[in-house]
Amino acid sequence: MLGVPKQDWPFMLDRTRTAFGANGEQSDPMAVAEAHVDILTYYEDLAARRRREPADDIVTALVNGRVDDRPLTEEEIFLNCDGLISGGNETTRHATVGGLLAFVDHPDQWRRLRAEPSLLAPAVQEILRYTSPALHVLRTASAPADLGGVRIEAGDELALFLAAGNRDETVFPDPDTFDITRSGGRHLTFATGTHFCLGSALATKELEIMFEQLAARVTEPVSVEPARRMASNLIWGYESAPVRLA
Repeated sequence: MLGVPKQDWPFMLDRTRTAFGANGEQSDPMAVAEAHVDILTYYEDLAARRRREPADDIVTALVNGRVDDRPLTEEEIFLNCDGLISGGNETTRHATVGGLLAFVDHPDQWRRLRAEPSLLAPAVQEILRYTSPALHVLRTASAPADLGGVRIEAGDELALFLAAGNRDETVFPDPDTFDITRSGGRHLTFATGTHFCLGSALATKELEIMFEQLAARVTEPVSVEPARRMASNLIWGYESAPVRLA
């Protein structure tokens, strides 16, 4: 969608994995910083190429787009590309793995999904709630407010933990239970408001296709060995999760 040539996909996956800790390098600040620089530098080159050679892709749209009758700045273009590739490469695949592991831990839910394909849509929403692959977002208060007895002033910066919101027992009864029949309560996995996830529809469709195909083909997913979490304070994901699909 961005227009990255297919031969560069392995490079981009490696850079995003390193930038967010999936390569086990979150403890090396220099490796993380270099990966982010590599991503931004790559899109600087790609944006220049698309100005010369327009194509049917998002980067071409960004370099030619106008907002309030002005072109986007270089910073806006590169950071939009960085956000899109990071979200596309990281969060959805970790939700996929986390969802599969949830079914490994709750085989009754797997059997029910196989028996009732109509539960696919609510199952995907429960996977998104239960896995919460993006841990938190930073927001700036636009007006004073009182929240839970805490005073918030306009301009205060707040770290909002989406995973905690998705376990709010006042919204989700028995929130630590993985239940594909759960209804009611809107999860915060895609955040909310003007910053609602741009790729939410694509991520949902990817998860629906993946688990529809798995449910049609796999009798039972079984964990081969314990999954290893990636070392990241931003992405709740996995370095590895060996699973046998019977």
